[in-house]
Amino acid sequence: MLIAKEHVGGNALNEISVEDMDKLKEYMERVIDYVIIAKPEYIPIRLKEWRVYRDLTLRQVEVETGISNAYLSQLETGKIKSPSFSVVCKLCNIYKVRLVID
Repeated sequence: MLIAKEHVGGNALNEISVEDMDKLKEYMERVIDYVIIAKPEYIPIRLKEWRVYRDLTLRQVEVETGISNAYLSQLETGKIKSPSFSVVCKLCNIYKVRLVID
């Protein structure tokens, strides 16, 4: 990957070349299919929808993420109100979605 340096306000920032940015966008379009826009309280519902959409069982998600199926079930049914950021990220990765919190 080509990296160019640009100085802004005396700080050096790494910038991806236009060619590499195009490759990255192309890759992201293949890997990340959808964006979920959700209020925080609706995140568990959305995650269940995408698990079902991806035709994954709770056990399959457990194997892929290391998150117990019991925890996933409680999360999807709303018994767990605020999952950690890392849990949400793992689930979004396996479901191939990007989450935008409203």
